Amino acid sequence: TNCPNLKNVNYAFKNCKNLMGTITNGLFSGKTKLTSAYETFYGCDGLNGMIPNKYFEGCTNLVDIHGHFQNCTGLSGVIPTDFWSDCRNIADASYLFSGCTGLGGTSSLQEIPTNFFEGKYRLDNANYMFNDCNQLQFLLQSEWFKDCRLLTKISRIFSGCTNAAGEIPPDLFTIRDENGEIMETVMLEAVGVFYNCRYLNGEIPSNLFEKFLKVRDLSNFFYNCLNLQGGIPDELFANCYQVTNISSMFYRCEKLGKYSDEITEEN
Repeated sequence: TNCPNLKNVNYAFKNCKNLMGTITNGLFSGKTKLTSAYETFYGCDGLNGMIPNKYFEGCTNLVDIHGHFQNCTGLSGVIPTDFWSDCRNIADASYLFSGCTGLGGTSSLQEIPTNFFEGKYRLDNANYMFNDCNQLQFLLQSEWFKDCRLLTKISRIFSGCTNAAGEIPPDLFTIRDENGEIMETVMLEAVGVFYNCRYLNGEIPSNLFEKFLKVRDLSNFFYNCLNLQGGIPDELFANCYQVTNISSMFYRCEKLGKYSDEITEEN
C-alpha cells in the first residue's frame, strides 16, 4: 500500500554491499504504475534467502528489469513460479539473475519454472539472463519461448549454467502467434547460448535453428558442451541465411561425432 505512484526504482540499492538480510515479502506488490526496475539490487551480495513468491505481483506496466538481481550472490533457492506472472509488458530482462551463483542447489530438478516465459509477449532482450547461475538445476523445456513473439536477443542466456541437464528440445525456440500457429522468429542475437553447459546431452536437433532467418552471429553457441553427442546435422544451418560468424561454436564438444551406443561401449 505504500508508494502507490512509484514508477522508477532504477539503481535504488545498487552496490549497497552492507545491505543484509532477506527481501521483504510484497516489496513491489500492487505497484501498477511501476515501469522501470533495472539494476535495483545490482551487486547487493549481502542479501540472502529466497526470492519471495509473487515478487512483481500486480506490476502490470513494468517494462525494464535488466540486471535487477545481477551479482546478488547470496540469494538462494528456486525461482518462484509466480515471480513475474503479471508482467505482460516486460521488454528487457537481460542480466536479470546474472552472477547469482547462490541460486539453486535444492533437491528440485527444475529450479527455473517450466512456465517461466509464459505470457511474455513483449520480451525483446533476454541476454545473459541466467549467466553464471552455476547451481541452478533445470531441464530445457519444449516450446519454452512460444509466447515470446518479439524476442530478438538471447546471447548467453544460459551461459555458465553448469547444472543445466538433459537434451535440447528440437522445438525449444518455437514461437507461436495468437492463433497458435508456428511463426518465424525475429531473433537477431544468439551468441554463446549454451556456453559451458557441460551437462547437456543427447544430439543436436536438426531443426534447432529452423526459424533463425535473421541471426548473424552463432559464435560460442555450444562452447564446452562436453556431453553433446552424435553428428552435426546437415540441415542445421539450412535457414540461417544471415549468419556470418560461427567461431568456437562447437569448441570442446568432445563427444560430437560419436553416438550413444559408441559412448556406452567405450565406458
